[in-house]
Amino acid sequence: MQYRDSRQEVTGLVVNCKINVRREYRHTVRAMVHRLFTTGRFDFEHRAEGSNGAVVINRTAGRPNQLHGMLGFIDGVGLYNRKLNPSAKAPPLSSKELIYRRFLIFKELYTAPAPVVLCEGKTDNVYITHAIRSLAAQFPELADIDPKGKIVIKLRRFKYTGTSTGRILGIHGGSGDLKKFIPNYKKEVAQFKAPGMQRPIIILVDNDSGADSLLNTIKEITGKKPDRSDAYTHIVKNLYLVMTPIAGGATQSKIEDCFSDEIKSTVLGGKTFDSNNEFNTDTCYGKADFAYKVVRPNADKIDFTGFKPVLDRFIDVIAAHEKRA
Repeated sequence: MQYRDSRQEVTGLVVNCKINVRREYRHTVRAMVHRLFTTGRFDFEHRAEGSNGAVVINRTAGRPNQLHGMLGFIDGVGLYNRKLNPSAKAPPLSSKELIYRRFLIFKELYTAPAPVVLCEGKTDNVYITHAIRSLAAQFPELADIDPKGKIVIKLRRFKYTGTSTGRILGIHGGSGDLKKFIPNYKKEVAQFKAPGMQRPIIILVDNDSGADSLLNTIKEITGKKPDRSDAYTHIVKNLYLVMTPIAGGATQSKIEDCFSDEIKSTVLGGKTFDSNNEFNTDTCYGKADFAYKVVRPNADKIDFTGFKPVLDRFIDVIAAHEKRA
């Protein structure tokens, strides 16, 4: 039993008017996050009772994954409270979410242990993953093959669709979200004092009219609009743009163009593949079915040679960033 006007806690959560995280906990996490951004490290404080009954504070080095869990816990409680009023308009990111966003950029991108590719959607990740696996012997910079034949991909495919990471970063799929992400990345990275940016972050997009607004955003940042024929464009810090190559006199391209006509003509349930975002669902199937029902289950039999130009551009970015770093 507790007094009505006292702070009521259950299993570490404050439950007076609504479920919330203790203020002291949030402040402690915020201090550790600030320390990480400033020095690249932070400590956990553990209170224990000494032999003489006095309180002893022990400090141990913290790991980013631990801090990630703590921030995710705080975010989860906030998300729960918002879901109690589903009719309310989604508000802009709160101060707690902005700290979480900054942390995610720091941990997942700014200090990434390996090169990262940010695609327009989850289907692109499927294509790139199996292309690298299929061509691993030709691209040792992107994958290792151990003596037993196991392939370890050295390029991280950033997964954000349907995750809290995607929600906090504001990336759900499409070049429009990536366009908004670029200035946010520039803003957040400028605040970090800890060492980082040893590995490049590659934004991969289709080379079509859908990328026009993204290219204009990059022009605002760099002062020069990217040339669609270039292998890559350096945007800011360790952030780069790669567009799908245009071949055969065409004026635009998309990542599905890397597949052979034979694979793209696969029929599923009497329907044919249509790579456009809007298609007739009565006669055609889209990118999701193509990725998960055609490419993934048949990856061992598919010829991924058409992806070589894209993978070559990844290697160009990695080599250029090594010189820049």
